[in-house]
Amino acid sequence: MESMFKDRFYYTHKANQLVLTAMLAHRDALPDKAFGLFNHIVNAHQIWNSRINPVQQPFGVWARRELDGESQKDRDNYAFTITLLETMDLESSVSYTNSSGKAFENQIADILFHIVNHSTYHRGQIATLFRESGLQPVATDYIMLKRGN
Repeated sequence: MESMFKDRFYYTHKANQLVLTAMLAHRDALPDKAFGLFNHIVNAHQIWNSRINPVQQPFGVWARRELDGESQKDRDNYAFTITLLETMDLESSVSYTNSSGKAFENQIADILFHIVNHSTYHRGQIATLFRESGLQPVATDYIMLKRGN
């Protein structure tokens, strides 16, 4: 299971970096919503990492920052997640409180799957905003990146 998650997080990181590069190249043509969504992808990943191992100080789930620093934050999230994969029992559960203050408990593997799925969902929303702005979105399909396209 660890190797599968390492592969999916490499994909997530690579796709995030491709989308961010395209967003920075077209920052004047994209709506503000696209930048908020990318901040949200990075913030949510960090929040979930800190729920598994609370050593990072997470940002608010919808906190806004300049995109210029998001590449490093995405790299930090990726590296931290790889460390979690190598050091945590993925079948163990963690208890946490969500952003609304409600308590939950989930298996680490389920949380990790959620991070990948959540990121993909919001990259799809960003791709739609590219199209609505008359721009070609970056191809981030898993299989295309896996083939090296």
